[in-house]
Amino acid sequence: MNGSRRLAALFEHWPLSAGLRALLMLIAVADAGEKANVDDPRGKFYRAAGLILKNERVDEAERLLREYLKRAPVRSTYPRPSMAHYWLGRLHQQQGKNTEAATEYEAALKLDPKNKAAQEALKKVRKA
Repeated sequence: MNGSRRLAALFEHWPLSAGLRALLMLIAVADAGEKANVDDPRGKFYRAAGLILKNERVDEAERLLREYLKRAPVRSTYPRPSMAHYWLGRLHQQQGKNTEAATEYEAALKLDPKNKAAQEALKKVRKA
């Protein structure tokens, strides 16, 4: 398994509490990837997730994820589109926009019905 594939798998399954510890790594990976290949959209995904974890520049995070969804090919070395929708859901949930969050979690589950992170998050916003 190459480095990009391992990182994508690790990021999808990493416990959320550990996400903050991974933030610096994500930003470094995004920076390095964009320097190596400016057309590679994965940097947008990882940078957006880092911003969401920090709860900073949320407009930029949303823009980056939407760009990722438009440009990213479906490949095993790229984060799945369902995870981009999951992160958009988290962004909206952090802002108290539960209807928008539920819409994104549902989009994630439509693409990947086994996405446990989206399943759990959708349960939480529906209870709120």
